[in-house]
Amino acid sequence: MSLLLFYRHARAQIFTTNTLATITGRSEMIDHNLLFFIAWIVLGWLTKIPMATTSHAVANEFIRLAQEQDKQLTNMQLQKLVFIAQGYFLAIHNEPLHYHNAHAWQWGPVIPKLYKSLQKYGSNIVTEMLDSEDQIRSGSREAEIIKAVFENYGHYTGGQLSTLTHRPRTPWSETWERKKFDVIDPQIIKKHYQTLIETA
Repeated sequence: MSLLLFYRHARAQIFTTNTLATITGRSEMIDHNLLFFIAWIVLGWLTKIPMATTSHAVANEFIRLAQEQDKQLTNMQLQKLVFIAQGYFLAIHNEPLHYHNAHAWQWGPVIPKLYKSLQKYGSNIVTEMLDSEDQIRSGSREAEIIKAVFENYGHYTGGQLSTLTHRPRTPWSETWERKKFDVIDPQIIKKHYQTLIETA
């Protein structure tokens, strides 16, 4: 919502409040200039908040890229690719690509919310886009990271990606050793992928 629309909406709400205050004899009148000042600050703050998407939207972008090249992705490949993309996005942009937590499961990092949506495929190929209200915008930072990850990791099998993401000294291993199946701290993920970038 633009600042102008937000302000108009807020003015309408305050007009109703002030009208009711007049009718009821209450003196809780609100100054419109003060409202505009508050709205300006709040909206300026909101526009700086990282707007992460869902892991499903990220997975759908990987599926789309694979389809463009007549390739197919399995459940496990998608799980690991979405996790890797999260890692590089955190490392480069210092904010999450998606807001679904990854957990340290036995065979590597898993995003439970994404897992539930992919569970029906088992170890097979994912044949359809996932239900998601979000979509990765073409040309966005998100799209660029996902494309780079697909180009560099998309040729690995699910088993190979599992090995890459749950070997020793990875975010998975640090979490697994501390508490099995726990949430993997995004800061640990970020640090790990920053190291990969620096040593590439």
